[in-house]
Amino acid sequence: MKDRIRDLFTYSSGERKGIITLVFILIVICSINMIPVLRQPEPITREYPGWMKDTGAYEEPGEGVFPYKGEFESVYSDRESPSAQLSAIDPNTASQEELIRAGFNWRISRTIIRYREKGGRFRTPDDLKKIYGITPGMYQAVSAHIGINDDHVPIVKPLASLPDRISLNTADSVTLEKLPGIGPVLAKRIVRYRTLLGGFYSPEQLKEVYGVTDSLFLHIGSRFEADTSMINKVNLNTSDEKYMAHHPYIGKYLAAGIVQYRLHAGKILNLNDLITNGLVPEDRFDKLKNYISL
Repeated sequence: MKDRIRDLFTYSSGERKGIITLVFILIVICSINMIPVLRQPEPITREYPGWMKDTGAYEEPGEGVFPYKGEFESVYSDRESPSAQLSAIDPNTASQEELIRAGFNWRISRTIIRYREKGGRFRTPDDLKKIYGITPGMYQAVSAHIGINDDHVPIVKPLASLPDRISLNTADSVTLEKLPGIGPVLAKRIVRYRTLLGGFYSPEQLKEVYGVTDSLFLHIGSRFEADTSMINKVNLNTSDEKYMAHHPYIGKYLAAGIVQYRLHAGKILNLNDLITNGLVPEDRFDKLKNYISL
């Protein structure tokens, strides 16, 4: 037994040389990895464009200023903010760089530009408060440097020029734009959605249009009326699958199911067959029934 143990811990000359070489390599590797730790890293200096320095997003070392707090709010030191030295800018026309120099961060300035691209306009500086991400502190810091040029604000005709009740199924985009809160882009969306539906059966359907918020509908919804006799209905027994699939309330899966059921039954005799045969849930049928016929 002792001989076996001794043989286990006894190495040949070649094995001893291999172990020594391995230990030496490990020592060298560990020494190399420790060099960066022992060395004091040199400070990195960067050159930023002048407009980036003006935003307060970067500060020179040693000033003791924390220029950015939170995701959206800019924080300035006791010295005057860079935006105080700027001339007034118009958020309806200012470039992204100008908005950043005025005190908005990159995200907020991009949101303002996208809002304009979708047809939005600022009629007063207070309109900036509706931009998501602008906090009261940020608005207070930049409001003194905002100037609205009336030439860039669309003229909205008074509501008195509109009838008391607007026909939702005949009103064109020009008429819709006269209502507060509806710009050219939103007016076109409403008309396009009306075309896809085949007409509105209720003003409540306006809330299905992207951009018509609950608050906007509460403000203008009572001005509309929907004439259901003007709705273009889809005939379930004669319309092809592709035509039915384009309707917002039908879609390609229901259109395919209707065609299959029609082939099996020969003809759809009752609209309620869609519910009875499990093709449409009852809550969806309540909307769909206004757009289908036999």
